[in-house]
Amino acid sequence: MVQAATASGVDVAAHAHGALPGIVMPAEPTAGDTYRQEFWPGEAEDLGEILATDEQVTVAAGDFDGVVTTVTGTPWSQPRWKRRTTPRVSD
Repeated sequence: MVQAATASGVDVAAHAHGALPGIVMPAEPTAGDTYRQEFWPGEAEDLGEILATDEQVTVAAGDFDGVVTTVTGTPWSQPRWKRRTTPRVSD
């Protein structure tokens, strides 16, 4: 089982209908890991996947090492969102 921080933003109405919080990001991400970001059958079923954990990225704010790249969304809908996260900055 993947240990991770969990989302706490599931609202009361959604929770009353069986919605469950998901994983924001695994605590120790590994390329290939997949996880639920939220789960409310038929309403909110976003998944996340770790694509890489040690990328180097240069952006206007500077150069960053150890960047974690994820893709999020549902497997049956497009677009899926690619995100890059560092300990200091997230896009």
